[in-house]
Amino acid sequence: MLNKCLFILVIAMAPMAIKAQINPPQNEERALKMLARSTGNEIMLRWAPTSPRTWFHCNEVGYRLVRYTYKRNGELLPYEERSVPTPLTEEPIFPWQTEAEWRPLMERNNYAAIGAQSIFGDSFDPETGTEGEIVSLINRANEQQNRFGFGLFAADHSYEAADAMGLAFVDRNVSPNETYLYRVFPEIQPSFVVDTLTSGDKSVPIGYVNLIDTGYVAISLGDTYVLPKVVDVTASFGDRQAIVSWNKEIFNLFYVSYEVERSEDGVNWAPIRDLPYIPMDRTERATEKAFITDSLEQNNQPYFYRIKGRTPLRVVDYCGALH
Repeated sequence: MLNKCLFILVIAMAPMAIKAQINPPQNEERALKMLARSTGNEIMLRWAPTSPRTWFHCNEVGYRLVRYTYKRNGELLPYEERSVPTPLTEEPIFPWQTEAEWRPLMERNNYAAIGAQSIFGDSFDPETGTEGEIVSLINRANEQQNRFGFGLFAADHSYEAADAMGLAFVDRNVSPNETYLYRVFPEIQPSFVVDTLTSGDKSVPIGYVNLIDTGYVAISLGDTYVLPKVVDVTASFGDRQAIVSWNKEIFNLFYVSYEVERSEDGVNWAPIRDLPYIPMDRTERATEKAFITDSLEQNNQPYFYRIKGRTPLRVVDYCGALH
């Protein structure tokens, strides 16, 4: 088992990790969601749980990933063929479990360190200085939510980290003339009985409902696409500062965060902050624009800005620029 003392949590990341989450509904959804992208030669897969309980359960029992081939040369295959699942791994997919696996990746990838900390770190408990059962329960719930938020934040910003966390897989054994359906589900599915057959004093369960919905996605090698450029990029300049804005509303389905870069000559670019920018909205004050303030060294100097979108399947994608 991984040495739990190995990891150091960067507390300054916590607010961003929490903000990165989608607020869960009142009745917590327990499901797996899945994305896929074709590079033209292989198919990259990414999945994620929708709740902390789902995440903790799947980390314990592992994920099972299967593939169905349901089209060949554009034709739907017979049911007898398209209904047969092909396991993509011999064993369930788990997060890496040993220090030897994690250490080389963490030394060059900060997101891997965050992901490992979220799974194996000693504690995320806030130190309130207050004792009592109620406070302990609240702290435990907060810790689970924080771990979940940190973990998904790391996986969304590094495909390598997602792979180490058991949330990614690259399928290289694919054919250009076939279309596939991928499914991911817990190796052991929690369920409850919804119906029984009673005979005398004996009852036999005959109906079950799974508690965690299966994640699935359909794709072929030919399903390649160009991600949209960020548009409507503007900047308002003041005394040694600029407020850069862009339309984020139409990109919510594509990007999980953004990188804002600045240049003085339009050739050499550098990010204005070390961490990715995640636009946050409160429901009652939601806007279609994202805003970020940049401090400038001097006035009367031309500055150029460009915006890059980040996806869970690729580090940085296509950008829009302001000149």
